Amino acid sequence: MNSNSKATSRQSKNSRIQAGQTSLVPAAAKATESNVQQRATRFDSIVERLQRSQVEHDDLFEFLGYCKGRRWAESMATMPEVGRLKQAVGPWSIDWYACMTDSGNADAVQFLFIIRLDFDGDYTAVSEFWETVTGDREMPESAYVQAFVQGALEIWEEFADQDQTDN
Repeated sequence: MNSNSKATSRQSKNSRIQAGQTSLVPAAAKATESNVQQRATRFDSIVERLQRSQVEHDDLFEFLGYCKGRRWAESMATMPEVGRLKQAVGPWSIDWYACMTDSGNADAVQFLFIIRLDFDGDYTAVSEFWETVTGDREMPESAYVQAFVQGALEIWEEFADQDQTDN
Protein backbone atom coordinates (compact mmCIF):
# COMPACT_ATOMS: atom_id res chain seq x y z
CA MET A 1 0.00 0.00 0.00
CA ASN A 2 1.42 3.36 -0.93
CA SER A 3 1.41 6.45 1.25
CA ASN A 4 -1.55 8.04 -0.59
CA SER A 5 -3.79 5.04 -0.05
CA LYS A 6 -2.77 4.90 3.67
CA ALA A 7 -3.69 8.57 4.09
CA THR A 8 -7.01 8.05 2.30
CA SER A 9 -7.78 5.01 4.48
CA ARG A 10 -6.94 6.97 7.63
CA GLN A 11 -9.13 9.90 6.54
CA SER A 12 -11.99 7.55 5.72
CA LYS A 13 -11.68 5.84 9.11
CA ASN A 14 -11.52 9.20 10.95
CA SER A 15 -14.60 10.49 9.14
CA ARG A 16 -16.52 7.28 9.99
CA ILE A 17 -15.51 7.58 13.67
CA GLN A 18 -16.58 11.23 13.73
CA ALA A 19 -19.89 10.30 12.13
CA GLY A 20 -20.32 7.46 14.65
CA GLN A 21 -20.28 4.87 11.91
CA THR A 22 -17.74 2.53 13.39
CA SER A 23 -18.75 -0.49 15.40
CA LEU A 24 -15.70 -0.19 17.68
CA VAL A 25 -16.73 2.95 19.58
CA PRO A 26 -20.26 1.87 20.59
CA ALA A 27 -19.03 -1.62 21.45
CA ALA A 28 -16.25 -0.24 23.64
CA ALA A 29 -18.68 2.17 25.30
CA LYS A 30 -21.15 -0.65 25.98
CA ALA A 31 -18.38 -2.86 27.35
CA THR A 32 -17.17 -0.08 29.64
CA GLU A 33 -20.71 0.70 30.80
CA SER A 34 -21.37 -2.98 31.44
CA ASN A 35 -18.11 -3.27 33.36
CA VAL A 36 -18.98 -0.23 35.49
CA GLN A 37 -22.45 -1.66 36.23
CA GLN A 38 -20.99 -5.03 37.16
CA ARG A 39 -18.49 -3.40 39.49
CA ALA A 40 -21.20 -1.22 41.06
CA THR A 41 -23.43 -4.26 41.61
CA ARG A 42 -20.52 -6.22 43.08
CA PHE A 43 -19.56 -3.29 45.31
CA ASP A 44 -23.17 -2.96 46.53
CA SER A 45 -23.33 -6.65 47.38
CA ILE A 46 -20.00 -6.44 49.23
CA VAL A 47 -21.21 -3.43 51.23
CA GLU A 48 -24.48 -5.20 52.04
CA ARG A 49 -22.66 -8.34 53.19
CA LEU A 50 -20.28 -6.32 55.36
CA GLN A 51 -23.17 -4.39 56.91
CA ARG A 52 -24.95 -7.66 57.72
CA SER A 53 -21.78 -9.06 59.29
CA GLN A 54 -21.36 -5.87 61.33
CA VAL A 55 -24.92 -6.14 62.64
CA GLU A 56 -24.35 -9.80 63.50
CA HIS A 57 -21.08 -8.87 65.25
CA ASP A 58 -22.73 -6.01 67.15
CA ASP A 59 -25.62 -8.25 68.22
CA LEU A 60 -23.24 -10.95 69.40
CA PHE A 61 -21.05 -8.39 71.17
CA GLU A 62 -24.05 -6.92 72.99
CA PHE A 63 -25.34 -10.38 73.92
CA LEU A 64 -21.94 -11.17 75.37
CA GLY A 65 -22.09 -7.96 77.41
CA TYR A 66 -25.56 -8.88 78.64
CA CYS A 67 -24.39 -12.36 79.71
CA LYS A 68 -21.28 -10.99 81.43
CA GLY A 69 -23.44 -8.45 83.26
CA ARG A 70 -25.68 -11.20 84.58
CA ARG A 71 -22.66 -13.24 85.65
CA TRP A 72 -21.09 -10.23 87.37
CA ALA A 73 -24.29 -9.54 89.31
CA GLU A 74 -24.64 -13.22 90.26
CA SER A 75 -21.09 -13.93 91.34
CA MET A 76 -18.94 -10.83 91.78
CA ALA A 77 -21.05 -7.78 92.59
CA THR A 78 -21.86 -6.66 96.08
CA MET A 79 -25.37 -5.69 97.07
CA PRO A 80 -24.39 -2.01 97.44
CA GLU A 81 -22.82 -2.01 93.93
CA VAL A 82 -25.92 -3.41 92.27
CA GLY A 83 -28.08 -1.10 94.38
CA ARG A 84 -26.14 1.97 93.23
CA LEU A 85 -26.39 0.77 89.63
CA LYS A 86 -30.16 0.33 90.00
CA GLN A 87 -30.43 3.78 91.52
CA ALA A 88 -28.39 5.32 88.68
CA VAL A 89 -30.77 3.96 86.04
CA GLY A 90 -33.95 3.97 88.11
CA PRO A 91 -37.05 5.99 87.24
CA TRP A 92 -36.26 8.60 89.90
CA SER A 93 -32.80 9.32 88.52
CA ILE A 94 -31.40 10.82 85.38
CA ASP A 95 -31.72 8.31 82.56
CA TRP A 96 -28.17 6.94 82.51
CA TYR A 97 -28.69 5.33 79.13
CA ALA A 98 -29.57 8.71 77.64
CA CYS A 99 -26.43 10.20 79.18
CA MET A 100 -24.14 7.52 77.84
CA THR A 101 -21.62 8.95 75.46
CA ASP A 102 -21.61 6.27 72.76
CA SER A 103 -18.00 7.20 72.13
CA GLY A 104 -15.15 4.89 72.87
CA ASN A 105 -15.05 3.51 76.37
CA ALA A 106 -16.04 6.49 78.53
CA ASP A 107 -19.06 4.52 79.73
CA ALA A 108 -16.78 1.79 81.07
CA VAL A 109 -15.24 4.46 83.31
CA GLN A 110 -18.62 5.98 84.22
CA PHE A 111 -19.84 2.55 85.26
CA LEU A 112 -17.12 2.35 87.92
CA PHE A 113 -17.92 5.85 89.17
CA ILE A 114 -21.47 4.64 89.75
CA ILE A 115 -20.82 1.34 91.49
CA ARG A 116 -17.70 2.17 93.51
CA LEU A 117 -17.81 5.02 96.00
CA ASP A 118 -14.04 4.92 96.41
CA PHE A 119 -13.28 5.09 92.68
CA ASP A 120 -11.01 8.04 91.90
CA GLY A 121 -10.91 7.80 88.10
CA ASP A 122 -7.76 5.70 87.93
CA TYR A 123 -7.73 4.08 84.47
CA THR A 124 -5.65 1.19 85.76
CA ALA A 125 -8.45 0.32 88.17
CA VAL A 126 -10.96 0.54 85.32
CA SER A 127 -8.88 -1.78 83.14
CA GLU A 128 -8.43 -4.20 86.01
CA PHE A 129 -12.15 -4.27 86.75
CA TRP A 130 -13.12 -4.96 83.15
CA GLU A 131 -10.33 -7.51 82.76
CA THR A 132 -11.66 -9.36 85.81
CA VAL A 133 -15.20 -9.25 84.44
CA THR A 134 -14.60 -9.82 80.72
CA GLY A 135 -11.18 -11.46 80.59
CA ASP A 136 -9.99 -8.69 78.27
CA ARG A 137 -7.64 -5.88 79.33
CA GLU A 138 -9.26 -3.43 76.91
CA MET A 139 -12.20 -1.48 78.20
CA PRO A 140 -15.51 -2.22 76.46
CA GLU A 141 -17.40 0.23 74.30
CA SER A 142 -20.73 1.84 75.10
CA ALA A 143 -23.05 -0.79 73.57
CA TYR A 144 -21.32 -3.54 75.55
CA VAL A 145 -21.58 -1.55 78.80
CA GLN A 146 -25.28 -0.85 78.20
CA ALA A 147 -25.95 -4.55 77.62
CA PHE A 148 -23.83 -5.39 80.67
CA VAL A 149 -25.95 -3.06 82.80
CA GLN A 150 -29.16 -4.60 81.45
CA GLY A 151 -27.98 -8.09 82.32
CA ALA A 152 -26.87 -7.07 85.80
CA LEU A 153 -30.13 -5.28 86.53
CA GLU A 154 -32.20 -8.23 85.38
CA ILE A 155 -30.50 -10.32 88.06
CA TRP A 156 -31.37 -7.59 90.56
CA GLU A 157 -35.01 -7.67 89.46
CA GLU A 158 -35.14 -11.47 89.60
CA PHE A 159 -33.65 -11.39 93.09
CA ALA A 160 -36.08 -8.70 94.22
CA ASP A 161 -39.05 -10.62 92.78
CA GLN A 162 -37.93 -13.85 94.46
CA ASP A 163 -37.34 -12.06 97.76
CA GLN A 164 -40.90 -10.65 97.68
CA THR A 165 -42.46 -14.04 96.95
CA ASP A 166 -40.48 -15.61 99.81
CA ASN A 167 -41.87 -13.09 102.32
